[in-house]
Amino acid sequence: MTNLLKELESWRHEFLLAMMQGTPLDVERIMGPHACRLGRWLVGPGRRYADQPWYGQMLDEHLGFHREAGRLAVLLNRGCYAEVEAGLRPGAEYARRAQVLQELLRQHLEHLAEEPAQGRRSENGAVA
Repeated sequence: MTNLLKELESWRHEFLLAMMQGTPLDVERIMGPHACRLGRWLVGPGRRYADQPWYGQMLDEHLGFHREAGRLAVLLNRGCYAEVEAGLRPGAEYARRAQVLQELLRQHLEHLAEEPAQGRRSENGAVA
């Protein structure tokens, strides 16, 4: 769960770093909702919660987050840094969607915590 929150925050840092370094971003990767762990969980093990109202909201917000992140990545690649900075500010669409996702993740921690942890395999092949 904490890793999902950190990953969500890392997107903002990726934009800031790309602006500072003047490096382009991979728009297709950023727009792909299955490129992140939350997206893979939502379309994988998380589908068992599809009948829950929070699941639909999380799915919608997640897709919207990636659409907005992709829009900002296109702007960044065009050199429109002022627009990207404005899009990352609190209250902007990107920030609003990130905040809603963070709140949903915190509220439904117990569902996400049920998922098996990915551990290392021991010598006999068991997951540690």
